[in-house]
Amino acid sequence: MKHKFLKNLLCSVAVFSSFTILGHSIEVKAASAEQPAETNQVKEPDVTYVPAGRLAKDGYVFVLSPKAIVYPECPNSSKYDVQPYNKDWVEKMVEKKTKFKITEFGLGKVEIMGHLVDQSGKQQGWISLVNGNFYHVDAKKKALKKLIKAETKAMDQKSDGKKVSLKQAEAEAKKLHGHNRKIALKSIKELKAWLNYDGDYPYTYLPALTIDK
Repeated sequence: MKHKFLKNLLCSVAVFSSFTILGHSIEVKAASAEQPAETNQVKEPDVTYVPAGRLAKDGYVFVLSPKAIVYPECPNSSKYDVQPYNKDWVEKMVEKKTKFKITEFGLGKVEIMGHLVDQSGKQQGWISLVNGNFYHVDAKKKALKKLIKAETKAMDQKSDGKKVSLKQAEAEAKKLHGHNRKIALKSIKELKAWLNYDGDYPYTYLPALTIDK
């Protein structure tokens, strides 16, 4: 189940986008999925594009789930329908365990999409931040599951306007050792940055481990 922050965020997109259209980009003719990402993006004039910020700096650490729905361009066009890549493309990315990074977000009228690109630059696409079925490679580690659950609980507390407590997340981090503990401490640092952020684009500060949770 998604944490409440992302659910509430999705509900507020339509209201926010009706008042804020910040970016306009030049359209580039769509190409096949095998062409470099920088020539494969079509940017819609009715979508606000926001740099991914810290999430982009995390690098190529996200992978697709078998049920992922990925679009060749941000699907918010009033001119034509945007069809997602077929299942074969998704299966190929999953089978190869292709790792992606998030480069930017597209804020449309009804959805927030993240732009993913692989290290070669040849595979790219747009995926829903809320129901996109992509995740950080470390999020599936059994040792980190309780930590991630505690982090999403803290995020829900903020979303509900309640007092936020990090005690549980910090306690779970202390139980870990070696590389897992290093990952946990980094994630808690990201969580604190997200909790302290009061700007218009909180999803750019999401703790990477909580993506798709």
